[in-house]
Amino acid sequence: MKSLTAAALAFVLAISSALASPLAANAAVVTVNCSTSGTFTVTDSVVTSSTLCVGQVEIPAGVTAVAANVFKDSGVTSVKFPASFTTLGDLAFANSANLSEVTFRGNAPTLGTTPFASIAAGAKVNFYSPATGFGAAGSLWNGLLVNDLTPLPPFAVSADVTRNSWRQGNTVIATASVNRAEATLVYSWYRCTDPITATSGGVVRTTVPVGCLEIPSVVSNSYVLPVTDVGWYITMQVKASYNNVTVNYIAANPNPVLVAQTSAKVLSKIGGYAATAISPTTIMKLRIKGIMVTNPGYQRLHCVGDVTGFAKSAQQLKLATSRAKAACTYAKTLYPYLTITYAGKQSKTTGTKARLVNYTLVP
Repeated sequence: MKSLTAAALAFVLAISSALASPLAANAAVVTVNCSTSGTFTVTDSVVTSSTLCVGQVEIPAGVTAVAANVFKDSGVTSVKFPASFTTLGDLAFANSANLSEVTFRGNAPTLGTTPFASIAAGAKVNFYSPATGFGAAGSLWNGLLVNDLTPLPPFAVSADVTRNSWRQGNTVIATASVNRAEATLVYSWYRCTDPITATSGGVVRTTVPVGCLEIPSVVSNSYVLPVTDVGWYITMQVKASYNNVTVNYIAANPNPVLVAQTSAKVLSKIGGYAATAISPTTIMKLRIKGIMVTNPGYQRLHCVGDVTGFAKSAQQLKLATSRAKAACTYAKTLYPYLTITYAGKQSKTTGTKARLVNYTLVP
């Protein structure tokens, strides 16, 4: 019985040994070519050896480590590591005098002893954000110059103009925001006949609209509004240049430059309404437009309908108010930035009969 048991045990051990040997022999082994000549070997996700490797080396995806001394004294010129890579062995690339560039797709690996000793002078290590462990671009990581290869967003610039108000004598200041710190900014200022929108056809505006005239000799980001700007819409264009690329941005401005004065300006009356008429006639509209053209830069228009020489009545006051409203509303269609107010009155009930609208411009 004892002999039988020993024989059975020997049989089991023999079977185990027979099974173990094929498993070891069947470990995943892959041979990879270097770009110019030579090869390296990957065994179970670890680069374990190389043979006369010259040129570029791209470590396959899924590989986690390079063993010690694997590429020591090799002719490798650059190497790329996959995101799976975590460990670099002792002296792995030491004395590879032509190695000038190392690129990692993942975080910085755990390093053995001086894996990059005595490689090319000025060699750099590349990484892609948000990888960690390499330090800031421009710093050194284990003697290699750090370089962030993360693609930059499209070169872009935007701007706004700050001011107390668009009023004669005030200083307006353009503030540009650009996504390249190295960009060069150039400012230009324009007088425009119409309000400036931030977009044109649903696209951010990059060109100055038709009807705008460049203001000569003004190239800084600040501008003092002179009297010649009253009534115009002032806009600013900033040109940002970087790496032989130039992009433009036009600041929006819906408001004209206002006069510097602070007192209201009472204008001549416009009369000639028919007995029950409310809307201004064509001639009246021309006169209203003339008032606005010859007195630019005011922000508010106050219209007062006045009936004189008629018996005082609610109907007459209602007509006077309606005429004032219609006249001011027409002026606002010409100049949408206007704030309008209106009222009606009956200044006297005797004397020559007249139906008038009085106009007062307010800064």
